[in-house]
Amino acid sequence: MCSDHGAVDHVRSGITSHHFAQCLEHRLEHPGRNPAPVAAEDAVPFAAQARDLSSSLSFSKGAALAYKYIGIAYYQQSQYIEALENWRQSLSYYESLKDLSGIANIQSNIGAIYQNQGNESKALEYLFNSLRNAEQAGDEFRIASALINIGSVYQHK
Repeated sequence: MCSDHGAVDHVRSGITSHHFAQCLEHRLEHPGRNPAPVAAEDAVPFAAQARDLSSSLSFSKGAALAYKYIGIAYYQQSQYIEALENWRQSLSYYESLKDLSGIANIQSNIGAIYQNQGNESKALEYLFNSLRNAEQAGDEFRIASALINIGSVYQHK
């Protein structure tokens, strides 16, 4: 879909911002294809660059994904407040896009934070909402994830 050049090379080559946005979306949706692994604490600046670039291009899906990955990096470091803040931003973008799979994904992530904090009722609220959105989207992967996470909450009660 996109050549393997960095973002700066694409911009300098005179491609349209729409094509660049498509390349950015492809790289955000398939993060494991090209880059080497990055430690969670090192991922935030990269994802923040993607967030800022997506915002400057009015590329809402890219911003949603960037906030999601920032949240994941913070979650992996057990920085739940920061993860929650970023996932709420991501959720807002997904809601504006009416992306039910994205909404379900982030709701499940938020549910995991509440579960880790011992707030089972709040976790279940988010996880059941995730399940409903995944079912509406017909997203079998998200349905399975929501069900597994719901089961995990009940198992640890």
